[in-house]
Amino acid sequence: MANRSGKHKLSPTQIRLGVPTQWALYDSDGNLLLREGATVEGDHQIESLIRRGAYYYTGPALTEYKPPDPVSSQASSYEMVNVLLNQLETAHQGLVSAVSSPLTLGLLQSLIKRIQAVCKANPDAILGTTQLIIHAPSSLIHALHCSLICEIAGARLGWPESDRIPLIGAALTQNIGLFALQSVLDNQKTPLTPEQQKQIEEHPKRSAELLVKVGLRDRRWLQIVLQHHERLDGSGYPRQLTADRIIPETRLLAIIDSYVAMTRPRIYRQTMRSQEAMKELFKHRGEAIDGRMSELFLRAMGLFAPGCLVRRSTGEVAIILAAGPTPDRVIISSITDKQSRSLESPAPPEEINTTDISGVLNLTDHEKLVAHLGQIWPDPQMAGTLDT
Repeated sequence: MANRSGKHKLSPTQIRLGVPTQWALYDSDGNLLLREGATVEGDHQIESLIRRGAYYYTGPALTEYKPPDPVSSQASSYEMVNVLLNQLETAHQGLVSAVSSPLTLGLLQSLIKRIQAVCKANPDAILGTTQLIIHAPSSLIHALHCSLICEIAGARLGWPESDRIPLIGAALTQNIGLFALQSVLDNQKTPLTPEQQKQIEEHPKRSAELLVKVGLRDRRWLQIVLQHHERLDGSGYPRQLTADRIIPETRLLAIIDSYVAMTRPRIYRQTMRSQEAMKELFKHRGEAIDGRMSELFLRAMGLFAPGCLVRRSTGEVAIILAAGPTPDRVIISSITDKQSRSLESPAPPEEINTTDISGVLNLTDHEKLVAHLGQIWPDPQMAGTLDT
């Protein structure tokens, strides 16, 4: 039993005095009882854990990124996102070092094709799984999340597949000029220094320079990277471009970049829920961001993104699987019962009205509810995309 992925009840024989625990232990409601690697010092503590119905989890955690093992022919959305992150990490390292230029550029082009393939196979599964991965290097997960939304939103807006290629590429590489500074910013709680502010304002140009250095000649791709922080009212950087001088792809990427930045965890601020981010973008339409594009983005993506954690009016906690047939309908899978007790496995997909949702929850506050769900989306059918 201990070798199978999932939730397992602790037995008294699986824990020994003075020996670090193999797993973090939780009660039946998902509350942490004992951290992984902690030691139990007395029989009374073991008795307390057993009395409280301690559980541990095994198998891949959806909320964590790690380089993938060889992927099975029946690839899950979790495995695929890890493959994409791994490939992106290699490409980013190549861009920064520029040691093997043709290889790096080829890797990026291959990654773009794979992104288009997985988004075509099951866009809800790939978006939802990416949303659930909350423990990953921010530069990687932000870039991948932006690129996936760019492809899916662009397709739903009717943009030709070939026109979406430079947009995806720009989303993947827009912040490569911040590579050295990003790890510092991820853990910095103090205000930016003048030097850091300068590096941030110059990073679009630096990103484009690195891309040219590895042989990129796609002018549209480079133009989007250079403009991705420009804003309609001239408040952006590095050139303070205004209105019609900013191309449509950049206007869409600016919205997506802001949306992902607001909804992904950061050490220095509270994560914003997906529908709050949508409302925030919609509120500022026509000022710094394109009003028509923000409206189209909201229609294309919906108010409740796949992977969003919600509480139903009846008490259950559920994951949004996909949008429904109309804007007021969504497909969900409950992962707790009405008393918020974790289910052994997710409930079958169910279509509900959005009025049945009483609240949206932060993933970071309920991490253990989603960390070991495995393949929650029905048959992603992504195995063939591994050969792209």
